[in-house]
Amino acid sequence: MDYETINKISSVYVNIEEGLKSTQKVLLNSISDPDVMILEDFDRTFILLYGSIQELYSQEKYLSKQIGFTLEHLEKAFPEEK
Repeated sequence: MDYETINKISSVYVNIEEGLKSTQKVLLNSISDPDVMILEDFDRTFILLYGSIQELYSQEKYLSKQIGFTLEHLEKAFPEEK
C-alpha cells in the first residue's frame, strides 16, 4: 500500500478512537451534571441533554464522511478485479 492510503486508514482509526473518547466524556458529563440528575426543571434538563446529543450527532456525521472518503480512495487505489 502507498503512504497516502495507509495515512487515510490510520487517520480514520485515530478519529474514531478520539470520537469514542469524546462521546464517553459527553455522556459522563451529561449524566453526572447535578442539574440533569435533579430533573426538577425538565426544560433545562432537556436542553442540556439535547446539546450533548447534537454534539454526538455531529461527531458521527464527521466520522461517517471520513470513512466514506477513505473507502472511495481504497476503491480507486485497489479496484476489484472482475
